[in-house]
Amino acid sequence: MKKQNIYNRVTLAILLAVEIILFLSPFGYIRIGIFNITTLHLPVLIAALVLGWKAGMIAGLFFGCISIWNATFFPNVTSFVFSPFIEVGGVHGNFTSLIIALVPRMLLGISCAFFFQTFSKHFRQTKWNLLLASAFATLIHTILVFFFIYIFFANAYANATQIPSHALIASFLGIFLTNGIAEIIVACIISMYIYPLLQHVKKRIL
Repeated sequence: MKKQNIYNRVTLAILLAVEIILFLSPFGYIRIGIFNITTLHLPVLIAALVLGWKAGMIAGLFFGCISIWNATFFPNVTSFVFSPFIEVGGVHGNFTSLIIALVPRMLLGISCAFFFQTFSKHFRQTKWNLLLASAFATLIHTILVFFFIYIFFANAYANATQIPSHALIASFLGIFLTNGIAEIIVACIISMYIYPLLQHVKKRIL
């Protein structure tokens, strides 16, 4: 049990370090215009798959804090939706910005662990379980981010991006079909390769 606890803590610490490295590298946030394609969800998924929902939630919280930091110190025209400390075009972020930045990220880790455990009870193919869990969790994360932005900042977001309010949902759908699907594909590929590697390391250590 002691070895297990040490392994869990060290593995989580390594994944959080990877999160920081991704953030500091050009690959953490790939900026395309006013939008970002992120890879910061990957350590969250791996933490959830390998260590369970609590570790996934912690990694998700860490991801959310990085999102707030990024929006605050490297702002673009929509950064107010992720940071309560930034004002863009007369629109100031507030408490709901914390909800957008933190809640979907934490639920990313929780839902990934839940899906993986659920699928593993019904299907024997681990690779398919990893693929489905990563895909569904990433999909839910993306939907929640868009949902919260629409609920809390629809008009402000539309004005900041110069998108008519009536076209906002269509715009979100377009972002999902490009950025969102790319993030899902990357999540599935990374999860299917990293999970077996970490499980192998775990068996050798424990």
